[in-house]
Amino acid sequence: MGAGSTPSSSFPCSDEDVLLEALRGVEEFDVYEDAPPSSPPRSPSPDTSYLAGEAYQALSFGDWGGYMRHKRAKLRVQDAELAASAQVSRALEGCVVYVNGRTDPPYAELRRMILAHGGQCIPYLDRKRDCTHIVASTLPPKKRAEFRRYRVVRPAWVLESCRLGRPADWTQFRVEGMHGPTLTAHWPAPANDADPAQARAARLLSSEAWRASHTAASPHFLRGYYEHSRLHHLSTWKANLQELVARASSESGAHAPLLPPSVPRTLMHVDFDSFFVNVGLRDRPALVGQPVAVCHAAGQPSAAPSTAEIASCNYIARAQGVRNGMSLGHARQCCAALVTIPYTMEAYYATSLQFYALLLGLADVLEVVSVDEALIDVSGLLHRLETAWTDSAPPDGALETHFRAHRADTDIPAAALAEAIRTLIRTATRCEASIGVGANVLQARLATRRAKPSGSFVLQEPDVLPFLRALDVGDVWGVGARLQARFAAWLGTTHVGTILDTSSEHAFVQQWGPKHGARLWAQFHGRDTDQLRGTHERQSVGTHVTWGVRLSSEAELRAFVDGLCDEVAQRQARLGVVGTHVSVQVLQRDASRGEAPKFLGHGPCIAHNRSMRHRIPDAPALRRCVWSMVQAVGLEPVDVRGVSISVSKWERAGSTLEACWARRPLEEQPALPEAPAHATPEAAPDTAPSATPVQVPPASQLDSQVLVHLPTPMRAQIEAVLAERATPALPSAPPSAPPSPAPTTPSKRRASASPRTPRASPSPGRQSRLSAYFSPTRRARSDALREAQARGWDMDVFAALPPALQADLLHDTPREARVRRAPAPARTAAAQRRMAAEAAVRHEAHIRRAAGALADDAVQRAAARPAQGGVQPRASLVEVDAPHPLYASWACASLSPAAPLDALRAQLHAWHRACAHAAPRAGDVAQVQRMLEVCVQAQALDKVQGVLGWWRALSADAHPAWRTAWARVQAHVQARMAAQYGATLAA
Repeated sequence: MGAGSTPSSSFPCSDEDVLLEALRGVEEFDVYEDAPPSSPPRSPSPDTSYLAGEAYQALSFGDWGGYMRHKRAKLRVQDAELAASAQVSRALEGCVVYVNGRTDPPYAELRRMILAHGGQCIPYLDRKRDCTHIVASTLPPKKRAEFRRYRVVRPAWVLESCRLGRPADWTQFRVEGMHGPTLTAHWPAPANDADPAQARAARLLSSEAWRASHTAASPHFLRGYYEHSRLHHLSTWKANLQELVARASSESGAHAPLLPPSVPRTLMHVDFDSFFVNVGLRDRPALVGQPVAVCHAAGQPSAAPSTAEIASCNYIARAQGVRNGMSLGHARQCCAALVTIPYTMEAYYATSLQFYALLLGLADVLEVVSVDEALIDVSGLLHRLETAWTDSAPPDGALETHFRAHRADTDIPAAALAEAIRTLIRTATRCEASIGVGANVLQARLATRRAKPSGSFVLQEPDVLPFLRALDVGDVWGVGARLQARFAAWLGTTHVGTILDTSSEHAFVQQWGPKHGARLWAQFHGRDTDQLRGTHERQSVGTHVTWGVRLSSEAELRAFVDGLCDEVAQRQARLGVVGTHVSVQVLQRDASRGEAPKFLGHGPCIAHNRSMRHRIPDAPALRRCVWSMVQAVGLEPVDVRGVSISVSKWERAGSTLEACWARRPLEEQPALPEAPAHATPEAAPDTAPSATPVQVPPASQLDSQVLVHLPTPMRAQIEAVLAERATPALPSAPPSAPPSPAPTTPSKRRASASPRTPRASPSPGRQSRLSAYFSPTRRARSDALREAQARGWDMDVFAALPPALQADLLHDTPREARVRRAPAPARTAAAQRRMAAEAAVRHEAHIRRAAGALADDAVQRAAARPAQGGVQPRASLVEVDAPHPLYASWACASLSPAAPLDALRAQLHAWHRACAHAAPRAGDVAQVQRMLEVCVQAQALDKVQGVLGWWRALSADAHPAWRTAWARVQAHVQARMAAQYGATLAA
């Protein structure tokens, strides 16, 4: 090799050689010396071959026809998958169904049922010849004409077809308004029952004299109706019993005792057996052992065609097929020997009073269900009786004597107590009752069905689930016929055990919704969270008349409606309330269905509902309100078959709310026909107003837009004063002294008042409200606007406020803020609106305080109570000396369990800040304790923990009595927690 040559090298000397060398190294290198690990088997990917179809290809922009074709094809793919995965039967095979409008069950559920049972559900009705059935709940006139040649059925047709396993007769499920009959009754009466009744009704109604004296056209009809109507008596008795039970419980101070967690909860459902029949048989011993029913018809067998409704029948008649609610003619076909007896209303109510008087002395909590049925909590009673029986103490009273007699024959204490109570009821009323016993309301009701007739049954905890699994869903309390049919269509069965085996709670939630589904699942397992309510506060008052309504003119309809209004107004007056919401229902006869099967009954009808928010202080106001809504329905009097009136959202007569309503602007009160402008009078204030007219400034200082919104009496008084000034009266004799000039401003009025002839001032409430709405002069208004603009406020918001609120807002800002040198950053619009709203609240509180509206009877009663324990209590939740006018309206509010935790803490803090140096009042401590008890019962434990913790922190630097009160309330709450939940709150 020459001297000038470059020596050879083992390394590549170019970029290409470097890359080739690296690739050879990679090829020769073994990455895995061992066999590579095996991958887990993958699940087969879903079949996506359908995505290659034409329906899933891209479309050009604006191709609406292609879009609709693809959409239909995609829906057919979904239907095929759903039918293949949820096939139940072939009941609807060959049926092509279109669902129109809103239905119950909803469209999604109907579609799933139709596909699962072999049918086809089409989403669009552009090709009517392919459709075999149209499902709809209601149809407007246009649709009725369009679908008149098609089978239009109600959603119940789908449910019935799924239940039968074949298409049901569609003619029995026609939509109302289409031609043909409709399936309505559970026990349809035979033709020979309805036809004679219709013929008799037509014959009697053809006589104008008979119609005018026996139907709603008669002025005495309502009085006779309320004397003989079974449903009217039942509803009235139930309301009276609830009021009596609530009053008795309140006067006695009885409440559910606090029991240790080891004591199980025991509820009883007490129900008379054939109440009306058994009461009637007490004076008819010869009929004992025969099939007997109570109804309005005569007791002779010749009354077979009668359509009178059976109110109650004994178990001998039920064994032969007779049922409550059945027509007498149909019942005689089931039991030819059926004997009927008349109603004895006075005896029913007297027996019911004896029944509830007995239970009031026994139960810890008593809930009125009906005149012959009650729910009672006997946990404490059973615990006391069992303890006395174990200790071998001498019996105390008849109940304990009967309990020990039955306790010797059974190992179940609740069964002995049930039999003892049945013995007392039999002795007091001479009637038999059945009792079901369980750990909750649902179990007690289910046990009563096993106990009937004339027995008792205890559903113990280990037997709950097996007992429920043997039932049908229709036997579970709260599941009706419609829900039962939907279960049959969903799972093909209504057996509870089969449903629990083939479904899950998740499936229930998906099918019935999160709330209803979870509740049904819990009920099918015997769980129920309903609590007994010993006191029921009525929420409405009304009347409902749907029998004997056969009218021929508008005058008769008006007289009938006025009579109903008078009855409702009388009931409202007896309760001492004033309603603010009125609901009316008018029943219209279905002209395509003929006369009602029941004599003078309402028959198949179309319901028209109307409601209005209007204050109802008396009968004339209710008459105008109801008649305006009846006229709005626009029915002919001959088509009316019933009217219902209900008044709700009550105010107590003479309350502050009533006075506030009377002071509302008139435009917020709906206008009624034939109603004068003074239909809603202003409520009188607590103190007698002065007869002297209110001092009114000149017309130039009155804002006309504000004047029209004042209450009617106030506006009328102002207008009268202005009219007197415009037309001065001529004196009959020369005055002995020159009259004083008419004042033009408040200052001149005060200066011109003569000390020798003082004038009586108007009531503070009326005077303060009038002065609040008087507009200032233009100069004062301009000064206020300039002042607001100088502060950088939103002028639109400020100008929209009333003048008095503007003045309050300007006054609340310190003078230093007006002249500070550095301009403040501009407030946002939201902040300015919030500030304006707070000023409005303060201004309203100032007016109410000046008017005496904040004077609370509770404050006066609390102030009149003497001090206890030698300590003068001053700290009060209702007598906080608020340093700011905004607190004035809040100070009268009581602690509410429904309030948020922050609001409760703020109220406790204000209570503490005002009077921490003194002992709290016993009444206020009891109020906090009652609020916490309600929170514990409602499972609002976060509020309980937060309120107790906040109160303890506030008591650290307060009077020692505060810490003592907190400890007492905290111990009581912990006892409540242990009794209800078996545990206490963490310290």
